[in-house]
Order: sequence, then structure tokens, then C-alpha cells
Amino acid sequence: MPEPRIYDSSYKIAAGISYTAIKGNEAALKAKYFVNRNIGFEAHAGSSTGSEVGYQDVYLAVIWQPHLEGMGLLRPFVGVGPALLQLNSYPSNYRHLYGQPKKNNFYGVFPFGLEFSFASLPVALSLDCQLPFVKLTSDELSRAKAYTTVGFGAKYLVR
Repeated sequence: MPEPRIYDSSYKIAAGISYTAIKGNEAALKAKYFVNRNIGFEAHAGSSTGSEVGYQDVYLAVIWQPHLEGMGLLRPFVGVGPALLQLNSYPSNYRHLYGQPKKNNFYGVFPFGLEFSFASLPVALSLDCQLPFVKLTSDELSRAKAYTTVGFGAKYLVR
């Protein structure tokens, strides 16, 4: 069976927004920049005003986003990078244990998802997830629900 053919990225730069109603109602700004073929960087800056946990998070991830033969305009992506989370409040069932949240919490993030770009429009829609995979500081990261998100996004593409 032949291996799938991999094409170059269909754009160089993208910028847009992402929103998730799962785990914190996060709105985020996202940007991608491809350095060669299918390798690029994704920057993310989000903020949540959820009722249980309020937070801000940022990350910069190296991503691989191939265009695989047979998938048409649908492109999967996967990445890895460092992230910073600032909790504004804890879920009510943890406040008695921790008091006020610490300002900065560092961890590793694993963003992945699917992106659909239109052939005739400079727009892409995405379904993406960001999962923490390494806790570098502070125990409250293991107890906060808000830093794992699944969201929908829209980006403007510069080809």
C-alpha cells in the first residue's frame, strides 16, 4: 500500500479567534506562521470568564499540519509547546484548601485538531483541543478544570 502523499502548507500566515463553551467559556486569539513545508508555530492567548474558574492562558507551540492526499481541504494538526496559566479563582470545592490562587502556573500543552480551509476564500474553520501534558509548577494545575479546552475557531489566511 503506498504511503499518503504530503503537500506543502496552503498558507503562510493565519490569524483568528477561537471559542469554547466547554470548561470555562474561553475566548482566544490565535495565530499561525509556517516556517517550511508543514511545520509552523501557533500562538494562543485566551481568557475565560466561566462561573467556576476564571483564567488567562497563553502558549506558543511548534505544530505539524500536513495536507494529506485524500483529505481534500481538511487538514489535521498536532503540536507541542510551553504554556502559562493564570487562575483568577478556584472552583468552589477547592477554595477552602488553597485560598487565593497563585499568579503564574507553567505547564506543557499539546494542541491538536482539524482545520478546513475553503478553496476560494482566505478563511479556515477549525475544531481544536489543547491538553496539558506536563505540570511544571504548582499543585493547583492538577485540580483546575479550565486549562483543557475543546473549541471552534475561524482564521483569516494570508497565502
